Amino acid sequence: MIRRVMRVFILIAALLATSCSGRSCNGQTEQIPDAPKERKPERYSFQFWDDQIVRLKRLRQVKNILRDPYERKEITMSDMVRQAIDDYLDKQTKRIKQSERPDV
Repeated sequence: MIRRVMRVFILIAALLATSCSGRSCNGQTEQIPDAPKERKPERYSFQFWDDQIVRLKRLRQVKNILRDPYERKEITMSDMVRQAIDDYLDKQTKRIKQSERPDV
């Protein structure tokens, strides 16, 4: 799944670097795929700032303390990072689509 997300990141970066001039992307955002309904996880290595890891670990601890005690599954750092990447991709894609100007 992370590789799929990274492929989307790479696609967005490539589109922005090559296809967008100024504020117009000429409809290139049509090629950015939506998140699929069914996903499978994939391992992928990233580099993070050390403070980000510390903050993620602490946030995970706090979220697990505050969660419903009857829930069996604990929140993992992977869950939080996946959600953050999805949120980022959705936000950036929406921002790009809103900034596109129709071709005249």
